[in-house]
Amino acid sequence: ADEPYPHFSRTREVFAESGRYFGPFDRARAADRFIDMLQDAFELCRDYQCLRTSPHGQRCTYAEMGRCLSPCDGSISMAEYRKVVAAASEFAAGRREHLRRELSANMRAEAEKLRFEHAASIKARLKRLADFDGPAYKHVAPAEEFRFLAFQRGASFSRVNVLFVDRGFVEAGRALDYPLRAAQLRRAIGRMDKHVAAERTCHKAERWRIGLVAHYLFAGEQRGGLMIRWRPDLTADALAEAIEASAALLHVREAKRPKQKKVAKKPSRPKGRKMYNDHPPRKTNGAP
Repeated sequence: ADEPYPHFSRTREVFAESGRYFGPFDRARAADRFIDMLQDAFELCRDYQCLRTSPHGQRCTYAEMGRCLSPCDGSISMAEYRKVVAAASEFAAGRREHLRRELSANMRAEAEKLRFEHAASIKARLKRLADFDGPAYKHVAPAEEFRFLAFQRGASFSRVNVLFVDRGFVEAGRALDYPLRAAQLRRAIGRMDKHVAAERTCHKAERWRIGLVAHYLFAGEQRGGLMIRWRPDLTADALAEAIEASAALLHVREAKRPKQKKVAKKPSRPKGRKMYNDHPPRKTNGAP
């Protein structure tokens, strides 16, 4: 937003230049659609070249339809337009409730003034903003917040492998024992805290690893395992609940106890009674 002509564009090179980065997206078409939705919801200029002619350019078709703020012909100053782009950037980063509450309040105010066309326009904009909550954009966040705790099946049914992901910096942690213990979960959270706290700069290799982790995000749980987006307030109880819910996915289960061999008991003789053989004596060679 600090550039002379701020705008959104699609890129594969994360942290390669100045500006803010959002993602990941599973395909280029989804990223383009996300930008189109931002431009539509905030009435931004669709043509970057038009911005270069501001404020002496000509109004575009979108401006004639009332769907562009038209900074190119000076309808809005570039300083004000830059503020709108910054608001759209915050919305893309996930800070959305404030804008939605503000628009809802404006819609009710317009309806009370019997300005139903303006109220309908705001309602349509709120509907467009709801599209950002779709499943295609569930992983979209600022690139500097690309942090995950990744869990994979271990070498046995009682082990869970854990990886600590901070952008492109990936480290393997000590495997967790199953059934889970609170102490080892707290150690894993503490290890992630230290992993995130380290100050590091993403170079080409780290940017490549971001793409690799993003691949597993979109590969599905059967291949990608359990991936939990990191947040500083994550607790051991919440982590345990998430892993328990994915126990079948991680192929972990509580070890079965060995069965004890059953020993056959001899029938006990009643006390105080003598046992008699009812069979007649066997004769051999005429002898009794």
